[in-house]
Amino acid sequence: PVLIFVSSRRQTRLTAQDLIAFCGVEDNPRHLLHMDDAEADAAMARAHDAHLRLALGFGIGMHHAGLTEADRVLCEELFLARKIQVLIATSTLAWGVNLPAHLVILKGTEFYDAKTKGYVDLPITDVLQMIGRAGRPQFDDRAVARIFVSDGKKEFYKRFLHEPFPVESSLHKHLHEHINAEVAAGAVGSAQDAVDYLSWTYLFRRLRQNPSYYGVEDASESAVNRFLSQMIMQCFSDLHRAQCITLEQDGARVTVGPTPLGRIASQYYLSHTTMLTFATRLPAVDRAHPLGALLHLLSDATEWAEIPVRHNEDLLNRELERSVPYALGKAQVVDYLSPHAKTCLLVQKHMVRGDLPCSDYVTDTRTVLDSSIRILQAMIDVAAYMGLLAPAVAAMELMQAIKQASMPGDSPLCQISPGLDLDEIKSLFGLAGARPSGRGKGRAQQPRCLGSLLVMSDAQLRDFFAPLAARRGPADVRAWCEAVRALPPVDVTIAPGTATADAAREEAKMDSFCGLLPTTQYSMVITLTYTRPESGFGKPGFMCEPGQAYTPRFGKTQYEGWWVVLAQGEEELLAVKRVSMQGKVGNARVKNAPEAVKTPETRSVRLAFITPQVVGKYKLRLLLVSDAYLGLDQEFEVEIEVVGAQDRMIVPTDPSFINKGQMTVPEDLSFISKEKMKEYQ
Repeated sequence: PVLIFVSSRRQTRLTAQDLIAFCGVEDNPRHLLHMDDAEADAAMARAHDAHLRLALGFGIGMHHAGLTEADRVLCEELFLARKIQVLIATSTLAWGVNLPAHLVILKGTEFYDAKTKGYVDLPITDVLQMIGRAGRPQFDDRAVARIFVSDGKKEFYKRFLHEPFPVESSLHKHLHEHINAEVAAGAVGSAQDAVDYLSWTYLFRRLRQNPSYYGVEDASESAVNRFLSQMIMQCFSDLHRAQCITLEQDGARVTVGPTPLGRIASQYYLSHTTMLTFATRLPAVDRAHPLGALLHLLSDATEWAEIPVRHNEDLLNRELERSVPYALGKAQVVDYLSPHAKTCLLVQKHMVRGDLPCSDYVTDTRTVLDSSIRILQAMIDVAAYMGLLAPAVAAMELMQAIKQASMPGDSPLCQISPGLDLDEIKSLFGLAGARPSGRGKGRAQQPRCLGSLLVMSDAQLRDFFAPLAARRGPADVRAWCEAVRALPPVDVTIAPGTATADAAREEAKMDSFCGLLPTTQYSMVITLTYTRPESGFGKPGFMCEPGQAYTPRFGKTQYEGWWVVLAQGEEELLAVKRVSMQGKVGNARVKNAPEAVKTPETRSVRLAFITPQVVGKYKLRLLLVSDAYLGLDQEFEVEIEVVGAQDRMIVPTDPSFINKGQMTVPEDLSFISKEKMKEYQ
């Protein structure tokens, strides 16, 4: 058997076509196929890819990430059983699957890199892994590996194959992320700490052994230390410019400290340049139409730079741009070979549920979606820290839309599966002149929102979807009912929490939101309770874990969570907390009960806020925003009364008085600022 490694997915197809052409001039065109006709036809019928189906007929298989998993497994099985004699693959096969062969061929040692817009050499580790596939211990006592290279690189690869090759460090290429994480964790607080940290790394060892590889001209101790110091100071400067660390210099001593942006970058494993991009552009997001700006901001994150852009994909990207809601750019020139442009198009295409031009784009979309949630969560945290209410809520809605493969303005019923078109949804809600069926009590009052469906009985829910039963069938009706039952009805209770009594941060229990002091820290306790009605419908088949969210079109398991947002007016965000519902046992159904029985799933969270400086009554907004579902968000109004110190009874700090909701007026009312409170949140 022969294993041929090529540089791209496109090359697997072209190489297979060339081999098929060579087979065509042989006396026996199928001499590479070791199956009878019936077995070969069955194997070809299992293949989804048309090019693979043709190649299998000649005993040639293909293997790359653009194929479906079923096609890849099929090729692996046939090659391992020696029923096909040739397998053409990309480098991913060398790392992921153990398929040795007698002969291994590397058809070139270069691949196209979209970032440099040119061909670059394959990593030496990849080349080693590929040629290491030559040899089958159970069959061969010798094997052959052939590398096709340009004449100018022949001597290099000869030396590489016959002499030991050193392993060098790559830490210096990603030093910013490592140093930021150590600063956020408190392990590095000065330049000397950073030098000590690096002295225990492999980079420090290789600097002394092979300094020229890292750009150090002199191998002396002083030269290495000078290089490390310059590298660390440059790293500190970049992180400080990105607002990820604080930087102070007192003579020769340099001290650093973490910032909220640095902690966010460390928590979500993001680049400092992404944090700088978010902090710079979030305040300028259009409040009236934020979705397009946030999509472009999301796609401009540094993390997307590794998304592959292949030959001629600029033409595909131009075509995709015509079918998505938001163009890549208006005034500026668009680089259609940019991975950021491609990311923006793939996210939008997922949200509108559009078809993709090839299997490569399907694989790339999965890669983008896997990281998009993490980056969006960081964006929300940055907006919350900066007190930007509209961008934060819009980013939350964007996350809902991505998880449900919908646009934020779509009907919430679009998220259930099997999909409903717009006319069907209008008919269900009695819109556009549609006539209700009139069956049962469920049609007496037409439901107007998704929340009203969640509290229906099984009979009412079945009756709601009944008008579509004749058109779509009873199986779809049951699937819709199960999907609605998978969505959580949430009850929210708001209670006073504690008040910070003095500058020592001692807390006293509150009885109400009246009589609050200016510029003082208070809190409220928000309790979320799932109240699922008794139901005979089961959960959708893919929902097998406690707290799992209903996201049938996302592809990766997600878990239910909620943001609790406290705001003042339309612009200012006071506090935000994320509540996870993961880990709670689902609804325990009680059979033969005389009435619907509710089994609650409860979470509580405390939101701290700073009262305004001016006395008076204020109406705060409390928003409950889902991180997974469209149409289940809620908003409440919390009225607080701020009074002056002279209007407040002053009593001793005795526990008996504190228990009655009274407390001592602090001498210093400005011991904590709104900015500090946001940083704490």
